[in-house]
Amino acid sequence: MAAYRKGRAENNECKILIFVENSESFLYLYKEENWPTTLAGNNFSTKKPSIPPQLALVIPAVSLQINWDDFVQDLKDNHPSISNVVRLKNKAQQPIRAVKLEFNSVTTRRELLEAGEISVMHIKYKVAEFYTQANVLICSNCFGIGHFRKNCPQKNESTCKTCSEKYTNLKDHLCSGVLKCIHCGGPHVSNDAKCRVVQDYRAALTRNLLNNITTENMEHANAGQLINNVSQATYTTTNGLSYANVLKMSSSYPNDLLLKKLDSIVKKVEEESIATRHSLEVIKNEMRNCYDGMKQQVETLEEKLKATEKKFEDFSMKIGEIVQNICATLLYPQNSQGQQWKSYWQEKIKTLVEARSTSVKST
Repeated sequence: MAAYRKGRAENNECKILIFVENSESFLYLYKEENWPTTLAGNNFSTKKPSIPPQLALVIPAVSLQINWDDFVQDLKDNHPSISNVVRLKNKAQQPIRAVKLEFNSVTTRRELLEAGEISVMHIKYKVAEFYTQANVLICSNCFGIGHFRKNCPQKNESTCKTCSEKYTNLKDHLCSGVLKCIHCGGPHVSNDAKCRVVQDYRAALTRNLLNNITTENMEHANAGQLINNVSQATYTTTNGLSYANVLKMSSSYPNDLLLKKLDSIVKKVEEESIATRHSLEVIKNEMRNCYDGMKQQVETLEEKLKATEKKFEDFSMKIGEIVQNICATLLYPQNSQGQQWKSYWQEKIKTLVEARSTSVKST
């Protein structure tokens, strides 16, 4: 155990936050069977923290269409020391391709990291270290950044986290209740994680830690040894560095160029996405216009078809009338033809030719 911090007492009980030196100590205390039944003769309960980055790896590219249940089951079957599998999300809480693996074994994690890959459902995936933002350590006595209460340089007095006033005796302190941060002077408590100064410090500390890890791994690469220093890096302290020194060191961070390139790639992807959506909208409008044009053509054809059917009905009636007259003429030639039978039939033939010609033109 590296250190501990006593928290606020509630309901006649107090909270104790324990800090450990390495991953092995964390795993030992993480298991409930390793705890005694009582402490100093008193009953107690434990609350497990989340698995730290020192016991996690990330698979950067796992398809969103994969069967998630089968994927998780295959991982745990082949690697029983994997305690949890988490699909990571972006700021909009949308799932992304990256998958986080949490381990309850330092050895298994180290072996997979050295191998650089893991097999899941007969597919090999690359694995890498999982990095998160560093936790900022804030003193509970002076609310300064980067040290424990027992190492606080403010020995004979304390600071009120609400009004920022200093006092020697808590019982004699009359807090005004006016929120004032000792870091930025803003209207919030001094240990607020949303404080601009605390956020800047966290970002600088994270870049500094990543810079140290990257530099040490590169130095050992020529010897064929990639040393995993994540488990040794302390994410809750600055190892004695002041806030100003952390910011100064982070200003020379060599991966700034890489981050800029990543930002440029993300920007280009967003631009391509916008262009793709615009193209889809254009295609959709063209299809809609084409559909409207085809609909008008169909309606025109339907109208022409109805007109043709009407003409056909009229033609059929004329044919029927002519046929009826022919039959009557054949039965009673004297009544219908008389002496002018030749001119009579010529007239009928002319009528048939005109009717057929009219039908052909209409079609």
